[in-house]
Formats: sequence, structure tokens, C-alpha cells
Amino acid sequence: MARNVFYSFHFDNDFSRTHQVRNMNAFTQNSHPKANEWESLKRTGKEAVRRWIDASLKGTSCTVVLIGSETASRPWVIEEICRSWDAKKGVVGVYIHGLKDLNGNTDNKGLNPFEQVHFHHEGRKIVLSEILADYDPPGWDSKAVYKDIGDN
Repeated sequence: MARNVFYSFHFDNDFSRTHQVRNMNAFTQNSHPKANEWESLKRTGKEAVRRWIDASLKGTSCTVVLIGSETASRPWVIEEICRSWDAKKGVVGVYIHGLKDLNGNTDNKGLNPFEQVHFHHEGRKIVLSEILADYDPPGWDSKAVYKDIGDN
């Protein structure tokens, strides 16, 4: 049975790449807004976006962070990671820079967004990248990357 997951990603830069992963049907997923809906949601304010994130996390067991070239610098991705972690969801990252976008281009590998999130435990600062997995699919072309993501 497929897991119900929440996908976190940089909407503007990686939507077409994330769409490929979502269409693999490896997971059941909550729906993400379309581009115009996301822009409208952001205009309603930070609290409305936070409520949307929390509502979207309900019923999921895991957050899959789809990591592109700029994902680690996106405030809402970091917020989604934090809220997922606080809700005790599983969190994993998958690099998607090797998948082609709608223009047929791959991208540069981005930084690990889990490096941006930390907490303190017993007086020690723990960065999420120390304990969360990120996966960089091998492959020399987009088809090989796609196949590897689908197989794993």
C-alpha cells in the first residue's frame, strides 16, 4: 500500500520536475495548488499559508522534500520541513536536479535544505542533516535519474 505523503519543493523553479516524481505513483499524495492558486494563497498572508501547510500534513506519514537548485533557500520549504518535523512525520530528501524541466533542461545540484534546520537537545545543537536522509539519484541523463527514483 502506498504511503500518503506531503511533497515540499520550490514551486517556481521545480514544479515540472516534481510533477514527474508525483506521477510515478509511488506514493499517495495530498494535492498541491496550481501556480495561480499558490500565488493567491501566498497573498492571503503567512498565517494562511501556515494553516494550509498544517492542513496538508494531516493524514500523511511522511514529507518528501524534492531538492532542486534553489530549494534550500526557499522560506516555505524550510517552514514545511520544520512543521513536518514538529508533527513527528518522517522526512526525507530526494535530489531532482537531474530531471528535465519543460524546456528539456536539467539543473545544478542544490544545497541540502536540512542544513538550514536545527534544534537543541541536551545542550547540543543538532542540524537535521545529521539525522535525516537525502538521496541523490545516480545517472548520467534524465531518463536514468527518473528510472532510479521510480525504482527506489
